[in-house]
Amino acid sequence: MATTISTFDWNNRPLLGTTATTNPRNPSQTTPGQQIFLGGFSGLAFEGRDANGRLQFLTHTDRGPNGEPTNLLRDVPGNERPFALPDFQPQLIRFSLDPATRTFTLTETIGLKAADNRPITGLPNVQAAASGAAYTDEVPVDLFGNRLTNDPVGIDSEGVVVAPDGSFWMVDEYRPAIYQFDRTGKLLNRFIPQGTAAAAQQPAGTFGTEILPAVYGSRRANRGFEAVALDGNKLYAFIQSAIDNPDSTADTTSRGSRNLRIVQLDISTREVTAEYLYILDDITRSGDGRTDKIGDAVAIGGGQFAVIERDDLTDTSSNKLIYQIDLAGATNINSPANLRQLPPGKTIEQLTYAELKAAGIEPVAKRLLVNAAEAGYVNVDKPEGLARVDANTLAIVNDNDFGLAADTLPGNGTVPFETEVTPVRLGLIRFDEALPVAREFRGTNAADRLDARGGDNQVFGNQGNDSLAGNQGNDTLYGNQGNDFVRGGQDADVLFGGQGDDQLFGDLGNDSLSGDQGNDTLTGAGLDSLRGAGEIDTLVGGAGSDLFVLGNSSGAFYSNTNNSNPGLGDYALITDFSPTDDRLQLASGATYVLGTTTVDATALGLFIDNDGTAGLSGGDELIGVLRGRSTAEASAIASRFLLV
Repeated sequence: MATTISTFDWNNRPLLGTTATTNPRNPSQTTPGQQIFLGGFSGLAFEGRDANGRLQFLTHTDRGPNGEPTNLLRDVPGNERPFALPDFQPQLIRFSLDPATRTFTLTETIGLKAADNRPITGLPNVQAAASGAAYTDEVPVDLFGNRLTNDPVGIDSEGVVVAPDGSFWMVDEYRPAIYQFDRTGKLLNRFIPQGTAAAAQQPAGTFGTEILPAVYGSRRANRGFEAVALDGNKLYAFIQSAIDNPDSTADTTSRGSRNLRIVQLDISTREVTAEYLYILDDITRSGDGRTDKIGDAVAIGGGQFAVIERDDLTDTSSNKLIYQIDLAGATNINSPANLRQLPPGKTIEQLTYAELKAAGIEPVAKRLLVNAAEAGYVNVDKPEGLARVDANTLAIVNDNDFGLAADTLPGNGTVPFETEVTPVRLGLIRFDEALPVAREFRGTNAADRLDARGGDNQVFGNQGNDSLAGNQGNDTLYGNQGNDFVRGGQDADVLFGGQGDDQLFGDLGNDSLSGDQGNDTLTGAGLDSLRGAGEIDTLVGGAGSDLFVLGNSSGAFYSNTNNSNPGLGDYALITDFSPTDDRLQLASGATYVLGTTTVDATALGLFIDNDGTAGLSGGDELIGVLRGRSTAEASAIASRFLLV
C-alpha cells in the first residue's frame, strides 16, 4: 500500500506561561523567569472542515511543562518530578490548519475544571507506597526544589475523543484514569482502578469512581493510559507499556513484557465490558531505539483501529509504526472463563506469545500500515496524537515537551531548554487504499516488502524480488515471480515460492512450504532456541535443485534433546526429495542414520544417532521424513548431505 505524507510546523504558538522568578519559600532567592510556549500536544481528534476548507482539530496540553526526574529533596528517596508551572491548568486546544497556506490558527482554549469548578492541575495524585510501586505517583516539586501538594484529580492527559453528546473523554497516565468532561471542561466522571483509595488509606471516592480492574493500579509510573478511541458507545483505553504485574519497584515485569492491555468501557452504562491484549512488535533494542510504547489510537470503523507504536529516535531509521488492529477474534481477558488455561504462577504480562496461544488467548490482529518515520515524519521523537481525517487520511502530531531538554535540573528555579527546540509538527498521511484495509496484501511488479504483522492474512508478492512476512497469525504467502524471501512467522503458515530461486522460512508453528519452480531453499523450523522442537513442517521442493535445511551451525533442527526418546512428534516431512537434484543441509558434529520409520511406512526416516549404536536404534532422534524414498536409496541420499 502506497503512502504520501505532508508535514506542517506550527511555529508561532502563543505564550503558555513564565516560570517563577522568586522562590516562594525563600524570597531572597530570585532568578529571571523563562517563557514557555504552547505545546506538549498528547492527543488529537479531527472535528471536520470549516466553510473555507480548513481542517479543524482538537488536542490538549498534557500535564503541562515538567522537567526530567531529579533528586532535589534529601528526605525523599530517589528522584522527584519538577514542574515548571506548578499551577498550570491543563487545556483542551482547538485549532485549524489551512493546508494551502500552511497556516495554523488557535480557535478555542478550554481549561479543565474539577466538579467543584476549581482548576485541575497536572500534578500527581498520591504516593501510596515506595517509588515505583502500585498506586504510587512521583513526588512533585517546583523548580526550586520545594515539594508541591498533590492534586487528587490531577491529570496527565494522553488522548482525547469527542462523544456524540459533545462531552470530552480523555485518559491519563497517573492512576491510570478515564475522564469525562462536559463541553465547558468541567469534570463529570473519573474512572480509576479498584483499590486506589484503600491503598492510599483515603475514603472511597477521593480519587474517582473505582470501576477499572485493580491490576491497572500496577501500571508503571508515567506509562498508564496513553491512547483512547471511541467506536459507537464503546470507549477503548490503551495502556502505554505493559502493566507491572506482578508489581515491583524496579518495574521488572513491565520492562520485559510486550503484552499491553486495552480496556473497553461502555460509556452508556459506565461499565467495563471487555479487555484485550495488544502485543508490541519488538522491544529488544536499547536506549532511544527501544520500541516499547504506544503513542495514540483512533477508531477507523468495523471494530478496527489505527495505533502508533514508537521509539524515541528522530530520524528515518526510527520506529513510528502505525498499525491497523482488529478486535474480531481477540480473546476477552476480562472474562475469568477465558483465563482458565493460564500456566500456574504466571500473569498475563509474564506470558510469551507461545504461552498465550497455548492458553487459548488470542491478541488483537495487527498489520503495519506505514512507518511514519520512513515516510518522512522525522525530527520528532514523540508522536502522541493520531486522528482519522477521512477514509484515506490519518493525521499525526507530536508532543514536543514544550521545548524542555531531557536533562536533570539544578534546583535554582530554572529549567534547561533544548538547544534546537523540537517543532510541533502535524503530518497528514495519505493512503492509496481506504481504511480499514482488507486482510490481503498485494505487491507490485517492483521489488516489494510486505509485512502482514498479525492476523490471518494472504500476502501476494507478484513480480520482482520480494520480501514477504506473515508474522503472527495463520498466513498464506505467495512469492510468485522473482527471487523471493518468504517468512511465515508465528503460527501455522502456508508458503509458496513460485517462479525464481526463493528462500522460504516457515519459522514457528506447523508450516507448509512449497518452493515450486527454481532452485529453492526451504527451512521449516523456527530459528529460536527450540529450533523446530515440537513442530511438524511439510516441505515440497518442486522443480529445480532445492536445498532442505534441517540444521545449521548452531545445531540440528527438530531435536527434542532427549536421547531416550525417538522424537516422533517433531520433524520435517519432505514430500519430493530427489537424490539426484536436491540436497539436505545438516548440522556438522553429529552422525546421521537413514532407516524406516513408524511415522510413514512409505517413507525413509532421517535420524540423529544418539547412542553410537551402528545402524538405526531405538534411541535415535527422528528429524526428517523423506516420503517416497526407501532404504535402497540410503547411500545416494547420504551423498547429498551438506554439513555446516
